[in-house]
Formats: sequence, C-alpha cells, structure tokens
Amino acid sequence: MSDVASRLSRGLIRSGGGATLRHRCRRGLTIAVGVLIAASPAVAHAQDDGGVDDVAPVVTAPLVAVPAGCPPAGVADVVFTGEVVATDVRSARFRVATVRAGSHAEVDIGGLVDVRYGYDAQFLDVGTTYVVGASEHRDLGVLVSSTTREPVDFAGDEIIGVSEDDVICPEFDDPQMTLTADGFAVPAPLLSGLADDRSGLVTALVVPAVVVLIVVALLATLRVSTAGVLAGVARTRRRNRSRPRSGGPRT
Repeated sequence: MSDVASRLSRGLIRSGGGATLRHRCRRGLTIAVGVLIAASPAVAHAQDDGGVDDVAPVVTAPLVAVPAGCPPAGVADVVFTGEVVATDVRSARFRVATVRAGSHAEVDIGGLVDVRYGYDAQFLDVGTTYVVGASEHRDLGVLVSSTTREPVDFAGDEIIGVSEDDVICPEFDDPQMTLTADGFAVPAPLLSGLADDRSGLVTALVVPAVVVLIVVALLATLRVSTAGVLAGVARTRRRNRSRPRSGGPRT
C-alpha cells in the first residue's frame, strides 16, 4: 500500500510540483488507506453474519380496530372450497378441494364434509363449487353455515335506553356464510322452490282460482234462490189480498 501511495504522490508532484504538495498528498493517501483498511473487516463481518440481528419484531394490528366494550369479530372454525355432491332438505355434502383456514379433520369422512344449512340447503346446486365458512354447533356437533344473512331486528324486545351507549361498534360480516366460487352471495330467489316443482306451482295457482269460482257460483245460486223464494211469497200475499172476503151467514 505504501508503494501505491508513493507512486501516486510522485505523479501528483510531477503535475503540480513542490515539497509541500508531496507531503500533503502522502498524508491524504495514508489517511484514506487507513480508513479503508479499518472499515473492510467490519463490512466483511456484517456480511458473514447475514445482516444486523438486533431488529425489532414487527407488530401487526387488526385491520379494524374494535373499541373497548364492543364484541370482537367472529371467526369461522373452518373455511374451505368444495363441490356439492349431495343435498337433502337441511344439509349439503361437500367434496373438499382446498382448506383456506381452520381444520375439518374431526368431521371429515373420506374427503367428504356434511354442513347443516336448514332451509338454505335448497339454494345449493349439486356439482357447483362454493366457498364455505362454517363453525361447529355446540349442541349438535356438526358444522353449520348459511347462504342468506339474518334479517336486521330494528326493534326487538329490548327495553328502551338499557343498551344505549356512546361507543360506536363496527359491524362485521357473518363468518358462517357460504359464497360462490367468485365470492358473491348465493342466489336465493323467492320462487325457486315453486319453479323447480311445476306440479306444486300449478296447484298453487289453479286450486285457489277454482275454489274462488266455486264460492262465487254458490253465492250466486243462493242469491237467485233466495230472490225466487221471496218473490213467490210476495205474489202469494198479493193474491190473498185481492180475493173478496166472504160475508157472514144469511138469515
């Protein structure tokens, strides 16, 4: 390193010249080389150790802050995607494709999982894939889910002023929901049950109409009969009044 420093200093001296310049160049080069030599072991040591170790751990916060006194957000026991292979009046059987959260090992039977829906089971189509969020029922011990949201109770049986509070609690979506593969709500048309059962649809439309016609016909017949009877009674009274009254016995 001293050789390099002396050569550089000689080159500078030739271009500028002077003993003072030579002394300054040697001093500057010596300081620079010393700084480089002192810094290189520290850099090598940091590279060998894989970086700085004393990094503070990252603390993650919830996406939605829940104020004190508010109920926490609900969490489903298991979230999975699966294809419906069978349904009945209240349940659906899924062939699980992927599990996104939680575990279903306790209710898994050969890759098939039964989920209780109740009335909502009629809205699920066999052969269609859904995203299912379900939780275990405490009493029944089966997974339960839903395709429709619960109606909002605007009044209820609460006493006015008892549950009032200044704290505004965030509203969370129900985690026990079943969605389509695209993340949309499962269609639940009001007349879907009647559309699938054509005989029931015909019965629901025709039978009331026939009953109404029969009732109207009976009422019309009763009215005509009553009017005829009343007219006959009136004619009989008029005839009786128009007849001359017979006098008493002649002597």
